[in-house]
Amino acid sequence: MYCTTRILTESLGFITAGTSVLTMTGISIERYLALSLHLRYRAIVTTKRILIAASCVWIFFILISASRFWIANDVIFNMISLPVIFSSLVFTLLAYVRILKCVRRHEKQISKQNNLPESSRSVNCQVLKINRYKKSTLTMVYIVGIFVFCYIPFLSVKILNKTKGYTVEVKTAYLYASSLMFLNSSFNPAVYWWRIKNMRTAAKDVFLKCLGVKRESVKGKTAFQ
Repeated sequence: MYCTTRILTESLGFITAGTSVLTMTGISIERYLALSLHLRYRAIVTTKRILIAASCVWIFFILISASRFWIANDVIFNMISLPVIFSSLVFTLLAYVRILKCVRRHEKQISKQNNLPESSRSVNCQVLKINRYKKSTLTMVYIVGIFVFCYIPFLSVKILNKTKGYTVEVKTAYLYASSLMFLNSSFNPAVYWWRIKNMRTAAKDVFLKCLGVKRESVKGKTAFQ
């Protein structure tokens, strides 16, 4: 029973965790394309293509996880999965470094245009767009930072497992590292709540609705006080 549940838990955990890694990589690439493609962005990055890419990611990790039962060799499984996850983290960090450089370059261009009085309206629109983009990108940077913080210990333990073997120390470290890795999913909603005002408002509306309190009555009570 323990072996069966352990295999199922690790397989499902690998599918969801691996999908999260590649999804975050895809988001970082999408953020970079939105900044670099300009007008061509909507023509290239479509909803259909995003859905196809997301489906391919899920299918890819489901097949890799199922390969453990077909191949029955953890060495081959780790040789495929670990480089994919590590490379995804590296590409994500590189994408946000490029994004930071592009944002700084655009800010310099906007500051130069701001000196021209006839283009003040267009400059204000550009400033508004770049500020919105910076805010959304910074939110994803926080998510990626927490993600890396939670996943690096697990990847390190997996490497130790292959170099030193499955010792008592490695087993203990694996339990803590895997717990921290899965705890990452609990941190993300807190970041979204903190960074996105619309999400805070929607969450409050749902919470008040569950309590049977209407939003209008709360606003009226606050104004009266």
